[in-house]
Amino acid sequence: MTGIAQNQGNDQREISATLGEFYADYGVAGLHRACRGEKHKGFSAFRLFQYLLCLVFSDRSMYMQLATGRFAEAFGKNTVYRFLSAAKTNWERLVLQLIVDAVLQTVREHFGLSEEQLLDFTRQFYDRLPASYQRFLQAPAAA
Repeated sequence: MTGIAQNQGNDQREISATLGEFYADYGVAGLHRACRGEKHKGFSAFRLFQYLLCLVFSDRSMYMQLATGRFAEAFGKNTVYRFLSAAKTNWERLVLQLIVDAVLQTVREHFGLSEEQLLDFTRQFYDRLPASYQRFLQAPAAA
C-alpha cells in the first residue's frame, strides 16, 4: 500500500522540498495564475498557496502555529482567510486540472505510450468526465 508518510518531528524542510518538486513538475504556479489566483497588493498569492499546501502535510494547524508562537510567515491569518475566500479564484478548476495533469503524466511515464496513443487516451479520459467538470478543464489538443 502506498500513501503519504506521516513522519513525526521537524520535517518541514523535507515537506517543502517535496512540494517544491511537485510545483515544478506540474507547473502549479502557471495553473494557479490561469485560475485567476492572484493578489494585487502585499504577499504573493502563490506563496500563500504554497504555505497552505505545506500546512496540509505538516503536523500542525495554522491556529496551533499562531498559539504556540511558531508561525514564521510574514503574513497574518486574515490574509490567509481573505485569500481562501476570494471569489475570483476558481479553486474547482485548479484542483481538477492538477488531478488530470497528474494522471496523464503518470500514464505517460509508466506506460510509454506513443503520442498518438497518449492523445487517444487523453480524449477518452476527458470524455468519461462529467460534463460539469469538462467545462473547467483544458480540452486535449488536436493532432
